[in-house]
Amino acid sequence: MSFYAPTEIEEIIKGAKEAINVNIEGLEKTGNRLGREFSCDSRGRMPTITWTPFEGAKSYAIISYDPDAPIGVFYHLATYNIPPNMTRLTHEDLKKTTVLPNSGGRRDWYPLCPPRGHGTHRYYFLVLALNEQITINLRSIEDLVRASKGKILAYGWNMGTYSR
Repeated sequence: MSFYAPTEIEEIIKGAKEAINVNIEGLEKTGNRLGREFSCDSRGRMPTITWTPFEGAKSYAIISYDPDAPIGVFYHLATYNIPPNMTRLTHEDLKKTTVLPNSGGRRDWYPLCPPRGHGTHRYYFLVLALNEQITINLRSIEDLVRASKGKILAYGWNMGTYSR
């Protein structure tokens, strides 16, 4: 499986090391199907995300997105200022981070919910290790991308699929 990043994300990770292993709850292998419990067909809960620490990281950011959405890239989660000692993020842990509005307008996890009959969608989970905390007030995922430029030490990703 290959990594797909929207252009704006591809630009900010350029030059950073792909050195973080990312695991997603219930996903045994990259590219496998994500569980129904993470979708709008069920409870829609956020899967637990775990990653290996990166030495020198002052904070982490996580961005989850679906590049196969009919409207273009759909962002399911964007959170930053994750403390450097955290290597696990549950829905409850979102309270310890700064969460930006997802493509659905909520400051939370947006469940997997591809349109019925639209085929299999890919869901990427990207973990970014930053060389500092972001101290300015961000309002959007685009702001996070701009604020992260030049601050990313390393990144890692995993991807699961889902269809309805």
